[in-house]
Amino acid sequence: PGDVRAKYQAARAAQPGWAALPLADRLACLRRFRAKLAEETPELARKLTQEVGKPLQQSLNELKGTLERLDFFLTETGSALRDETVRAPSAGSPLTELITHVPLGVVANISAWNYPYFVGSNVFVPALLAGNAVLYKPSEFATLTGLAITRLLHDSGVPRPIFAPVIGSGKVGEALREHSYIQDCTALRSGEAWSPRLEALIQDADIFQLFWSHAAMHSHWVRREYEFALGLRRAHFVRPTYW
Repeated sequence: PGDVRAKYQAARAAQPGWAALPLADRLACLRRFRAKLAEETPELARKLTQEVGKPLQQSLNELKGTLERLDFFLTETGSALRDETVRAPSAGSPLTELITHVPLGVVANISAWNYPYFVGSNVFVPALLAGNAVLYKPSEFATLTGLAITRLLHDSGVPRPIFAPVIGSGKVGEALREHSYIQDCTALRSGEAWSPRLEALIQDADIFQLFWSHAAMHSHWVRREYEFALGLRRAHFVRPTYW
């Protein structure tokens, strides 16, 4: 818990500087990450197979899919984050209405054991590109893979406080829940990190992104407004930002 707090404080202090960078600079970091991931795919796939037990071809396929997903984010982020003019000035009114996008701040990502590259990248890549810092908890069953992701991001120019791994079992996930000042938390419902106490995140976080651990996964932004089927007290479903 103390490690989580310290890493949160460092992330919160560093995040405004990361968000202030031009989008082109953040894109450049993630392009380098994509290149390193492609270069090390054979070794990363071997390590993933050793760690989680999936066949080597499935590990290779997951990494291939992750590269394709990275290509999507790298291509689409500019247009997704671009300001949108809702109302332009006219002869009758000088008013301009804009939709702009601002980072949440610090995002907590409790990631998957079975598809750590593909599922994780659906959270931390757009979060980083949008100017957020990420506290990243890899599954306790895929820790080495999570540390490999961390190394590649740091080697690609993402500052250490901006992508900070928090390692451990469900107690670490609960520590993220205890730190209710984290603006956003994403979790996969599998492994020890999910617990009844973690479900209380929905009551504390401004936005909670939930991934289901079955074949037809869906993601939803959840806000504290309407009833949620899992017994989480209040939730509001909004169109997914990605996936």
